Amino acid sequence: MLRRVQKKAAASIGRAELKDHDLRATAATLAAAAGASVREIQSMLGHTTPAMALKYQTATRERDAERARNMSLRWQDARAASPPPE
Repeated sequence: MLRRVQKKAAASIGRAELKDHDLRATAATLAAAAGASVREIQSMLGHTTPAMALKYQTATRERDAERARNMSLRWQDARAASPPPE
């Protein structure tokens, strides 16, 4: 029954190829983007290991860009806080 409902819903939005695992991967990726930890995502998906939860996540360009900006800011802060070499 659930599969039939899912197939009908996917077809109704023009995405008949969507599978339940696609939805799980989307949920895991969105949760990670919202700041959920791997353990939280693991619990949400009902996995017994963090490795399984990580398989459902995908990196996003937005998170990559955000991480790069944060790393750059931390680098700048660290350089500003350390005295120049003599």
